[in-house]
Amino acid sequence: MLPSRVAADGDRDGLPNGLMEAASQLLPILSTPVSAIPEFIDSGTHGLLSDDAPAALAAAIVTLAQDPKKTADMAEAALQRLRRDFGMDPGIAQLVTRLDAMLQGS
Repeated sequence: MLPSRVAADGDRDGLPNGLMEAASQLLPILSTPVSAIPEFIDSGTHGLLSDDAPAALAAAIVTLAQDPKKTADMAEAALQRLRRDFGMDPGIAQLVTRLDAMLQGS
């Protein structure tokens, strides 16, 4: 569980490494839809995204606890997404594509 929020001065998390680390260990993910978090976690598919109010977070915890099979499936989906979209190889492939496009434009 990593409930992020936007600070009063506008400061916010990008995509917290802790969420990726949780996914790498097949842990269920509960977070908030702040900044880049929804780019990694589709709520209901890779984990749950909730409002950061204590009652909303508590309800999300209960939801995860009540359906261990779905919770495990979401954890597996998050691991697969991490490996597919956020690992070194996909990152390097994206950089190569962007650098090639820049070189073609010069």
